Amino acid sequence: SLNCCFKDDAANSIGLLSLLENQRGDPDSTLIALARLLRNHPDEAARAVLDLYDKCKEAEHRANTDGMTGLFNKTYMMDQLGKLRSGERPAYERRKQKGDYILFIDLDGFKPINDNFGHPAGDCALKTVANALKNCVRETDAVGRMGGDEFAIILYGISQQEAVRKKDHIVKTLETLSFSWQKTQVAVRGSVGIWPFNCEKSVETNMHCVDKIMYRVKQAKGDTRHHLYVVDTASVPRSAR
Repeated sequence: SLNCCFKDDAANSIGLLSLLENQRGDPDSTLIALARLLRNHPDEAARAVLDLYDKCKEAEHRANTDGMTGLFNKTYMMDQLGKLRSGERPAYERRKQKGDYILFIDLDGFKPINDNFGHPAGDCALKTVANALKNCVRETDAVGRMGGDEFAIILYGISQQEAVRKKDHIVKTLETLSFSWQKTQVAVRGSVGIWPFNCEKSVETNMHCVDKIMYRVKQAKGDTRHHLYVVDTASVPRSAR
C-alpha cells in the first residue's frame, strides 16, 4: 500500500498524510512505514516533509494573523501574555532580567473617518496605524490588533525608561500620522496607555489595567505626563481576575 500511495502521486504531502492516517494509533507501524518511505523514496519523502512543514507554518500564520492589517490577532496576543504569566518567554528574551510592558492604543475619531469617507478609508486608516506601530518598536516585540480600532504591543525584556521612550515615540508618531484618500490627507490619531506586566495578576487584569490607563489618557485629551498610573485592581470584576 505504501508504493500505491506514492506511485501515481510523486510522494507529495497528500500522499504522506494518507500514509500517516492509515497508520494512526499504531506507533510501531507508523515508524516502519516511515522507514520504508525514507528507504524507497528518499527524495520524494524529503519534499513531502518540507511541503507539509510549509503548509503547517502557513496555517499557523493565518491562525495568528489579523486579516485586515497583517498584525498579530487578539488570540495570539492574549496567548503570548498567558505564556509570560506562566514564565514562558521567547528564546531571545530568556536571559534578560528586565520587565515586560503592555501598550494599548485606541484610535481617536475613527468613526468620523468611516462616516465621512467610507469604510474603505477606515480600513486604510487601520493599515496606516499598523505599519506605523511596527516601525516604532523592535522586531522582537509583538504588535497586534485587538479588534475594531484597538491595538496592543508587548515590549519584551525592557526597562521602564526604555518602555516609556517607546511609548513617547508612538505618541509623537500618532500626533502627525495621516494617509492620502481621494486627494485628501486624513489625520489618524490615537490614545496610548502603558502598563508593566504583572505575572502575579491574570492576563485579563493586566489588560484591564492598561485599558483603564489608556482611557484616562483619552479623557485627558492626550496628556500623557502621568503614564504609569496606579490602578486599583480591587475594582476589577471577578470575571477578569
